[in-house]
Amino acid sequence: MTQEMGESLMYSWLRHVKGCQIAQTNWKASPTWDMKYFMEAQDLYSRFLEDAKTQGPVEDECKISFKQSLYQTEIDVIGLNKTSLSHNGKIYAAEVAYHSDGLHYNKNGKNNSTGKVISKLIKNAVAVYAIWGNIEAEILFVTPVISNTLNVQIQSTIKILNGLASSYGLNYNFRFIANDDFKLRIIDPVYIMSQGVNDSSEMFLRAQKLLDISGVLSVKNNLKNPDSFDEFGAVGEIANKALRAVLSNKDINKKIIDGLQPLISSSTLTPLVNTVPHGLSNRYYKTPIMAKNGDFYLCNNWFMNKKTDLIDYIIGLL
Repeated sequence: MTQEMGESLMYSWLRHVKGCQIAQTNWKASPTWDMKYFMEAQDLYSRFLEDAKTQGPVEDECKISFKQSLYQTEIDVIGLNKTSLSHNGKIYAAEVAYHSDGLHYNKNGKNNSTGKVISKLIKNAVAVYAIWGNIEAEILFVTPVISNTLNVQIQSTIKILNGLASSYGLNYNFRFIANDDFKLRIIDPVYIMSQGVNDSSEMFLRAQKLLDISGVLSVKNNLKNPDSFDEFGAVGEIANKALRAVLSNKDINKKIIDGLQPLISSSTLTPLVNTVPHGLSNRYYKTPIMAKNGDFYLCNNWFMNKKTDLIDYIIGLL
């Protein structure tokens, strides 16, 4: 159940924080698919393993063929963000590990967590490459608790892995998220975006709303760090994602509109309007906010230096 909850959390994170239109848990490549980049992926796998072993610990692989390894690779949660027909899209592939006493993989009586994490990231990256090639991708390993010593060791090895990817000309970014970053990068953004989601089909969101309503656990009371909004992007993306989600369940009134006015970079525009003024369609986001009292269009012109003020404003609305 713990692992399922972790996968559900990342599923919600990909859908609502990263904007993936397609997301799936427990993903595996099908042997019926046309592996257009199979040979390149095989070469990439060999290069990664050879180069990574010279830089740091990597778990020894079983003596099976690359093809067997590829089809046995299971990615906990995978998502695709594709914004238009001309946009190649971006893949997110996330591995989730929950160990109550801190991340630990043991082999022959020794802690082999660094090798296991790096090996899994490489295998997941290669599985993505075999299907989509050199698409933009983020390959993640996420865990809530890990010792500081091990965290430092893995983060150092992740930098090496990203250096290798860059030297190969690969559009992949490897990330390891744990401890405080698990809350700031994963939990907090999902909580913020959940304010605009009424779908009860996602297990983690159901549990979170139940705990929030009952007062057993209040993420809002601990939501004071601006870093909790970093996963959304720049100030405009924070407005279009986080602010939009929070306003979705509000009655938008003059007080809310006036509070946003100093944060937009044009004194002649109104932050929220029911109807976009003629000739100003490029100054407002195309998708309206579905508030309790009707649809409102959100201005897309925000002061870059007002990011902290915007974050404080959003937290005040929660």
